[in-house]
Amino acid sequence: MQDNVGRDAWEEKLLADLPGQADACARVLLAQGNRASEQHQFVEAARLYAQCVTKYPKSSSFGSAQYNYGLALKALGRYDDAIAVFDKLFPSDVDDKDPGAHIMENYRNYRHKAALQIAACHEG
Repeated sequence: MQDNVGRDAWEEKLLADLPGQADACARVLLAQGNRASEQHQFVEAARLYAQCVTKYPKSSSFGSAQYNYGLALKALGRYDDAIAVFDKLFPSDVDDKDPGAHIMENYRNYRHKAALQIAACHEG
């Protein structure tokens, strides 16, 4: 059985007590956004991803948070906003060769995936 209450309390404490720890705080916000997205709570997911990329633009979680932010906006039907978010990945410092999320995904390929999502937004 998962201890969601304990996890949530620990995450909130980390965010409150260690705001200068960019990578740790960004990972928490990214994880919270991912959980909201998995539950189809796209408004909350978009808010958390936006907070992550705004507060911690130099963190190692920026690429995933920026891309997922675009996906959340796309899921809400906010295609122009999603395109603007995906577009920010192209000039950014993200590493397209960040390790993938699972064994069948070698690299994140943020820019390539963002281009595909922008095309999908235009179809939407």
